[in-house]
Amino acid sequence: MQANFLKSFFTKLTSKSERKDTKKVFSPRSYSSFLRAAALDIDWPLRGAIAYGECVMDRNTRTFIGQPIIDAYELEESQKWIGTAFHESVVNHSSLKKGILQLDEVIQYNIPVKAGIKSTSYALNWYAYGSNSEAILNKHIGMAYSTKVTTYYKNTLKYVLSESGK
Repeated sequence: MQANFLKSFFTKLTSKSERKDTKKVFSPRSYSSFLRAAALDIDWPLRGAIAYGECVMDRNTRTFIGQPIIDAYELEESQKWIGTAFHESVVNHSSLKKGILQLDEVIQYNIPVKAGIKSTSYALNWYAYGSNSEAILNKHIGMAYSTKVTTYYKNTLKYVLSESGK
């Protein structure tokens, strides 16, 4: 069942490849942005975080440990929107910072976070890859089953409107 689910997910994602800028869709560095936007287009809201550092992997037990995994988990959990944030381990890293911050897929954005959590200011820019993000978010705002979920969708809509120039 899991294999069929994943096959269905990736089939839906690849069928959404007719985006505003198809050249970017096939760039390896922009695939995360594409995946993020395509998931929203098929009503699968995703939230994530990207951190940097050393990790250890045991292939036999499929065990992954390391500070970046913890950092990414905690940052993902702290966000109050549907998007992807960059942890300070990425944007403050001496050799990564300059290159990462010059990418079109990385933008400075005041990411909404839960009370008492340190804010982060860099996000994965997925807006350009979405086909109908504003309408999808508005639909979900109207269908949300809790104030918390409504807030996440509204915060994401603010991002979409800021990127669209509205």
